[in-house]
Amino acid sequence: DAKVKSKAIAAISCLSAYPNAATVLQNTPIVESYLMPVVSAKKGLFGSNDIFQVTRLDAITAVVNLGGTVHIGKSATKEALKSFKACLEASLKGKQWAASSFSPATTLGPLSKLACDETVRPLFADLKFVKVFAQAFATCSSLGEQALAMQCLANVSQDPGCLKSMKKPKYNLVSLLQGKLGCDHSKQLAAYLIDVLQKQEETPSHNDSHTEEASEKKEGGDDSDEEGEETDPSGKIVDGAPSS
Repeated sequence: DAKVKSKAIAAISCLSAYPNAATVLQNTPIVESYLMPVVSAKKGLFGSNDIFQVTRLDAITAVVNLGGTVHIGKSATKEALKSFKACLEASLKGKQWAASSFSPATTLGPLSKLACDETVRPLFADLKFVKVFAQAFATCSSLGEQALAMQCLANVSQDPGCLKSMKKPKYNLVSLLQGKLGCDHSKQLAAYLIDVLQKQEETPSHNDSHTEEASEKKEGGDDSDEEGEETDPSGKIVDGAPSS
């Protein structure tokens, strides 16, 4: 029964977030035999498209919690990120996604894990995630959700394109982060991000300027909120952003 299977996957997704349960699940073939067929499925697997979207997101979340993107592949990972972003944007506006209500934490948790994968980080720049992470950090009232948003920002800051976007004045991240320095829950992460954002940028060489200009013309499009070009070589951070 499609509804029963959907609820079972939702339960697995929830359990996979707990380390002890995840250890048990990792010792089973559940990812390859049960979750991946849902991740790679086309629309219609569960009848209702809304049920399919939610169930697929649950399956992807569980796969990420149990083994990262190694099972998914780049194309499916990009599609998964699009779904996570749409869900997060809806939750920040207090709206439903796929006829279901989600808290920001539902997506920020797996997104922070996906952002640990250096092969996936460029996709966060391509899909303009900095804007939504900054919005989550600025608007979420829960300290836990704020910390998750900060962790997402810390992880994607290791991508030059994302770091460039994070330094934009319109996000006011340094000022917002300074307000977290007195919070025991997240002061270490706040201090790390402030340090990353305040690193002095190197002036690009003449050739680099032409390369960036050509890249921006190639990007085109109406949405200029974020850019994915690398313009800050000195801002490249060694893997190892602190965890909240």
